[in-house]
Parts: sequence; C-alpha cells; structure tokens
Amino acid sequence: MRIHIIIVCIALLFLLGCVEQGIKVIHVTNGGGTVPVVAPSNNTAAQPAPSSNQTANQTAANQSTAPASNATAPAGQGTPTKADLAVSNFLMSTIYPLPGEDFDVSFKIKNVGTESIKNFAYNIKIMKGNDVIKSEDYPYNTTIDAGGLTSKIGNTYNLNEGIYALTLTLDSGNAFKEPDESNNIKKQTFSAQQVISSNESSTATHSSSNSSRNSSSSNSSSNSGCTDTDGGANYNVKGICTDRFGQNIGDICLDVNKLWEWSCVSGRCVYAEHTCSCLEGKCV
Repeated sequence: MRIHIIIVCIALLFLLGCVEQGIKVIHVTNGGGTVPVVAPSNNTAAQPAPSSNQTANQTAANQSTAPASNATAPAGQGTPTKADLAVSNFLMSTIYPLPGEDFDVSFKIKNVGTESIKNFAYNIKIMKGNDVIKSEDYPYNTTIDAGGLTSKIGNTYNLNEGIYALTLTLDSGNAFKEPDESNNIKKQTFSAQQVISSNESSTATHSSSNSSRNSSSSNSSSNSGCTDTDGGANYNVKGICTDRFGQNIGDICLDVNKLWEWSCVSGRCVYAEHTCSCLEGKCV
C-alpha cells in the first residue's frame, strides 16, 4: 500500500513539473506599467507589442514627409492681385524690315481686372534661332485703373539679315500673381530680308506722322509684287496691303483719333500714322 502511495506521489510531482515548464510569464511595457501575458513556451520568442511612445514616433515619422498645410507659396509667384494685365494693339511698323533699317514695335497695356495696378516691368526679347539678340526690361510705374488702357508704348530696333522671333512679356519680373497669366505674352516671328532688284532702292523708311503719299505710289514699278486694296494712302477707306512676300496687313485705328494707314513702298507694306476721327480702320 505504501508503495502505491509513493508511486502516485511521484506521478503527481512529475505532472506538476511538466505543467510548470509548459507556460511562461512575460511582461510587456504598456505606458507606465507592466501587464503579465501568458504565452505558450516554444522556441519562437514572443514579439512585444509596440509601446504608445513608439507608435507616436512612427506616426510622426510618416507624417513628416507630407506637405504642411500652411506651406508658403513658391518663390517668385508674386503678390496676389485682382488686376489683370493684357497686351493690346500690338503692331510693327513694317512686316519685313530691311537689314539695318530702323523699325518700330508698339503696343498698349490693358488692365482687364477689377482693381488698379502699377510698379511692374515689361520685357522685349528678340531671338535669332537659339541666340538672344536683345532682351531688356522696362519699368512701368504709372497706375492703370481697372478696365484702363495705356497710351501707345513704342521701341525702335534695327537688325541684321535673318529670321527673328520677338516676345513681349508684361510683368516680366513676376511682381504680381494675376487671375490670368496667359494674356501677358505676345509673340511675333518676322524676317529682315534684303530686297534684290535692280529697279528698287536698297533702303526705305516708313512715313512720318501725318505725312501723305499719293495713290500712284502703290502702282509704280518699284512696288512690283506689292498691292493695296484702297489704292495707297487713302485715309477714308480701310485697305489691306499685301507685300511681295505675301504678308497681309490692314489699316487699323490705334485709338479713336489715330489711324495707321498701310501702303506699298519699295515692294513692302509700310505705314503712315494719321490723326483723324478713326473708326474701323478709316477716317470718318
């Protein structure tokens, strides 16, 4: 009987040892204290849960790559404004200037926005292929009211023979961020070519203000290849001049009291600036 009791006790002790070895208590940090966790005892170590501080740090790291909501505007974007600059009445004094001949580029600036604007610059750049021939910024410091139109702005140039691209850019320094930036630019391609003919002069200049030319000028032998539908310097009829290169340009009112009248000179369309009450390209 004693033997049976001893065998039972040994068996119980053996079972209790196995059970004790079959579990293990681990402590996981959670905030400021420890929480006991019962896990099966195997050869794979239990992974501790991330602490609240670790989670916060991970979240901060992930958010650090996202743009801040109060990020500043890109440099050079300009001061926001409701004013809106637009190129208006862009004209060249001749479509095909002779090499070395002076020609004029004129335009006006219109404010199509809802508030006034001043203190900006405009740029005129002339390129020949990939080469910048001229590029200059001009300040404009006079206030242009909402809906206002400036008087004529002009610049004179002369170039060697070649094909050129001229770009006029308003607010070239990006002083302002306007509602519409696309109307700030005007581009014009043109060519300075030598007229080759034994009957034609190698030079010609445009007419001065209020000068007159009789209609026979458009029909002279020196104007071979150039035509003018109103017969020449006819200020009371809107005409269209077509030069020897096939380029068309029509008489136009610069404003209510100034006409640009185009006619043929040395085979090219050249303008005369005439003062009158002007409407739809003619004096009325």
